Amino acid sequence: MTKRYKTYRDGLESWTDGEIIEGPENSTVEILYPNETSVKKIYFIELCGEPGCAHGETIQDAYNEAKNKRDFNKPLTEKEKKKYRAKDFKFNASLFRRITKACRAGINEWLDQKSLDHETEMTLDEIKNAGAKHWAAILEKAIKSDYK
Repeated sequence: MTKRYKTYRDGLESWTDGEIIEGPENSTVEILYPNETSVKKIYFIELCGEPGCAHGETIQDAYNEAKNKRDFNKPLTEKEKKKYRAKDFKFNASLFRRITKACRAGINEWLDQKSLDHETEMTLDEIKNAGAKHWAAILEKAIKSDYK
């Protein structure tokens, strides 16, 4: 087995042995693994042209996620931001993804790594305390009233 190295792609810890292939529309796909010895693959894609990247369980899933993240650019309203800033507001994975532009596979992998239910809802502080400080900072910045 080829030696694997710990890596972080879009905030998610994973392992790589350096395998990179070409994906749809000249995208770049890196094959990753959830841990050093796993046979389960995670695909991380970077789109060509306008920036966009995502994890996926298949190359097509990663590609679709990256396109959705890149194309989904609906800004939050001031009313939404105010609601999300409440100390006790709980974010589910779908809302978290919308605000942070995180990919579904990345969130699912993180939830699995932390042994958290995929339907879990967490406050911003709970997200930070669960070890997602990088993503919590992105979320926090996005819900500030002056963030565009």
